[in-house]
Amino acid sequence: MSVFVVARYVIKPTKWQDIIPSTKRRFKYMKENPAKFKELKSWKLLAPDLNGKAGEYVEIWEFESFTEYQKWHERATKDKEYMKMLNEEFMSLIVDSTWSRELWAGVM
Repeated sequence: MSVFVVARYVIKPTKWQDIIPSTKRRFKYMKENPAKFKELKSWKLLAPDLNGKAGEYVEIWEFESFTEYQKWHERATKDKEYMKMLNEEFMSLIVDSTWSRELWAGVM
């Protein structure tokens, strides 16, 4: 059964205009480098429609198993270009104390 990495964060109010272009660059990189993301089954970016925090986003990354997630994560952390996109660009857009990542397992 699939496992899901759920990342939550809030974008800095002064950076709201930058999140979609930044995310599109990451998504383009993923599409142009499928071998680096071969374990990833699906990826979604969500924002609340009602009753959410302004600037809040949730990313859901689906993997076949925890082992598949670990394989991808080990490779991704060694990918200098991808890490630069995350650490220098993406992380500069979010309110530091709002970022979280959880691993969820399918139940049914």
